[in-house]
Amino acid sequence: MTTRATRGILRTAVAALLTAPAAGALLVAGAAPAHAGSGSITKPAANASLSSGDSVVVEATVSLDRSQSAQLKITGPGLGSGRITSKTNTCTSLTCPTSQSYTLSDARVPISSANENGRFTVALTGDGISTTRSFFTDFAPGTPSSVAATGTGASRVDVTWSYDGTEPDLSGFVVADDKGNSYPVNDPSARSYTALYDNPEPGTYDYSFTVKALRKNGTGDGTVAGSSSSAASAQLVTPKPPPSPTPGPSTQPTPGGGGSTPGTGGGSTPGPGGSTPGTGGGSAGGGSTGGSSGGSKTDRPHIAVPTLSPIVQQRRSYALSFNRFSPSHGIPKLPPLPATTFKPASETFQPTLPYEPQEQEDDGGSLLADPMSRVTGLDPRSLATSVAFALVLLMAFAHVRLFLAGSRDE
Repeated sequence: MTTRATRGILRTAVAALLTAPAAGALLVAGAAPAHAGSGSITKPAANASLSSGDSVVVEATVSLDRSQSAQLKITGPGLGSGRITSKTNTCTSLTCPTSQSYTLSDARVPISSANENGRFTVALTGDGISTTRSFFTDFAPGTPSSVAATGTGASRVDVTWSYDGTEPDLSGFVVADDKGNSYPVNDPSARSYTALYDNPEPGTYDYSFTVKALRKNGTGDGTVAGSSSSAASAQLVTPKPPPSPTPGPSTQPTPGGGGSTPGTGGGSTPGPGGSTPGTGGGSAGGGSTGGSSGGSKTDRPHIAVPTLSPIVQQRRSYALSFNRFSPSHGIPKLPPLPATTFKPASETFQPTLPYEPQEQEDDGGSLLADPMSRVTGLDPRSLATSVAFALVLLMAFAHVRLFLAGSRDE
């Protein structure tokens, strides 16, 4: 038999057992459900181009629930495998807020002009978070030094320079003059360039040259130019052209004039035409040209001037030049040449001579007819007599010798 106290305890236990599931369900129903984290990158600006300094601040903000985490990773030139900054919401108390905001920051991400220009990538990841951003470095190269320019002749200038930069992405140089011309040099190891100019007008031309270094930009699709070097000057000189040669006096004679006036270039024989014979000297004077055209203009016959062949013109010019020779020139005075006359072009130029060739007198014999007399100069008959007389003397001498030899033997 149970007492009242015992029954109270039993009722309390049964009530607890009946209400426990309902209380658990109320606790579960009252708790807020877990949600995905969120976040964004705030520094640096998207696609920023950095050209100075030695570091950059990279920063992101996130919102994390209990036990959620986020990670910030930066990769780029000079960072190797990258730099990582992370954050986790470690609050487990029932009094912690359901969501907590955090700042992920790497305030000293190194950048340097000694490294290649390039792209840096910032990646923010975590529970329900995934976002990226890029920025670039565009450091300029150094400045060339010891620039010199040397002009050669009328068109060539040699430009030289020195460069001490160590950029791994140096792409070349650009040479510029003060006339607005630029000459790219796409070789990072080059230290000279030859500029060529065309200055056709005579005169002196002054030029001034500067040199810039070039390196690749961060995006890799262009270049970044450094500062211009100090200027170097050069001078080109275009000379005046030589004067044209003055033509010498013509060796061709001037025909004598016709009509009633005497021919101006007459030869030794007066011309057949005109009222007065030619009076001048020369082989082509008023004889056949000037004098032959005498009379009135209507009565003057037409005479075609012959065209001489080159060899005939040469011989004629050579013959005419004899009259200019004299002993003062070191050449003996030659006898005057006979007058020459023009003949039609179809005939050969043959000068006439004022004297007859001299013939050698024949003494009545020839070398073939009488070779002995021609060689020895003796008459054949006299020669035969001399030979016979010599033979008689030889025979007499022989007999005398034999007689004397016989007398000696006795």
